[in-house]
Amino acid sequence: MKDLIVYVHGKGGSAQEAEHYKSLFPKDEVIGFDYRSQTPWQAKKEFFAFFTEQRGRCEHLTLVANSIGAFFALSSLDETLVDRAYFISPILDMENLICNMMQWSNVTKQELAEKREIATNFGETLSWEYLCYVRKHPIIWNVPTCILYGEHDNMTSIETVSAFAKLHHVDLTVIPGGEHWFHTEEQMQFLDDWMKKEEKQAVTVRYAELPELPRVNELRMMVSELHAEGRPDVFRVGFCEELQHRVYQAFESPGADGGYRDL
Repeated sequence: MKDLIVYVHGKGGSAQEAEHYKSLFPKDEVIGFDYRSQTPWQAKKEFFAFFTEQRGRCEHLTLVANSIGAFFALSSLDETLVDRAYFISPILDMENLICNMMQWSNVTKQELAEKREIATNFGETLSWEYLCYVRKHPIIWNVPTCILYGEHDNMTSIETVSAFAKLHHVDLTVIPGGEHWFHTEEQMQFLDDWMKKEEKQAVTVRYAELPELPRVNELRMMVSELHAEGRPDVFRVGFCEELQHRVYQAFESPGADGGYRDL
């Protein structure tokens, strides 16, 4: 099976934007997700269903998500569906963004709670239901992720993206002078170079297959020798047949979570 790259567009974008990424992943299948969700609770159903279907037909799935598309992915997906993620100008803290938009429009929390929805003069509609939802559903994200962020992004502050990167152990790259929407030739070239560099450095972790177990034992023996060399008072020299056989026992008797037991 080919590895699969799924592109998720931002507001006003389209699945056709996935065409740009085909040259960056020439060995993989690249598709765009033409979603209809307008809220994270809608995305939780639509995204989960779509990615569950796609995950079943590939060995590894990489997510490339832009702006609000990244937020919807964060709100609905996890490491069982996505192996690696690239976020471009992502919305990471929707509660903070909504509160900022309320300030821009001079709308108080009491006003929004009473009216439920308030249209703004910059094309967005403030929603009390939306605000309450994101407060009750904090982001939980354990997928290896790289973020490309514009220095002058007016939707997500550098403090917000830096805090997210630190909390979730994310690799963060900042485009000097960049904004929320990357559109100049220089910015698009920066994006392409960034993604090529990150992809080259990516490491894929998976469970070993039966024919690969001898190689697993070779690696275990190397680790055992390093332990014995570094702490001879704790570890013994040698990698006996009994220890070698344990990897086969673990392979035949996986743990309750489907993974291997301790070796």
